[in-house]
This record gives sequence, C-alpha cells and structure tokens, in this order.
Amino acid sequence: MESVKGNILIVEHEAIIALDIKKRFENFGYNIVNTIPSIEDIFANLHSYKGVDLILLDSETSDFSQRMSTLERIYRSLRTPLILFISKNDENIRAKCEKYDTIRVIEKPFNDKELMDAVANIIKDVN
Repeated sequence: MESVKGNILIVEHEAIIALDIKKRFENFGYNIVNTIPSIEDIFANLHSYKGVDLILLDSETSDFSQRMSTLERIYRSLRTPLILFISKNDENIRAKCEKYDTIRVIEKPFNDKELMDAVANIIKDVN
C-alpha cells in the first residue's frame, strides 16, 4: 500500500468544488485533513491543523488586501505554505503574493498534472 504523500487542508467556499478538489488529491495519495469554507475558520481549530503540510485556497474575494493579512497570520501560526488559485488576469494578487516565499500561485484553469507537480514540490521543500 502506498504511503500518504502529505496532509492538505482545503479552503473553498463552494462545497461541490471543495469535494472535487478533495477527491482529486485523495486519488493521488494525499490525505485531506479537512475542507473548510473560509480562511477565518482555520483559527477556530488551529490546534487541529498543526500537522498540515499545505493549505490550498481560492483567491476569490472582494478585499484581498485584508485576506493577505489573514494569510500572514496563518503562516506565522502554522508555518504551513499555501497555494492560492487565482484567475488568469489577476496580476494584482500575483504581485502581492510574490513578496512571500510561503505563498505559491496557480492560475485557473489548471490541469491535474500542473497542480500535483506544484504540490509535490512544495511538500518536498517543506519536508
């Protein structure tokens, strides 16, 4: 039996999309620790996410600057890198994320290979 490749937390407000992402990662051998609807929910159960290798989240928000502050707090608390899914034309968010070594950006739409390669590299770098 293949061992788990890493522990991932998914932050996605649309339940059907969260389920799709969860199934994709489980099919590739990853353990999904949880799926939650917002990044603010991480703080409610912070102790539960100490063993997480990576957090995946969608960038869709009206006030991304405020979200960056929350992402920084999450990283300081958990020391866990993040992958942020952004729209192809969202250069503003890309520019803000480039300041951080711990936040990687993947443009939507993406394919499974691109996503799995990025996740594997990040988890390898962390471990």
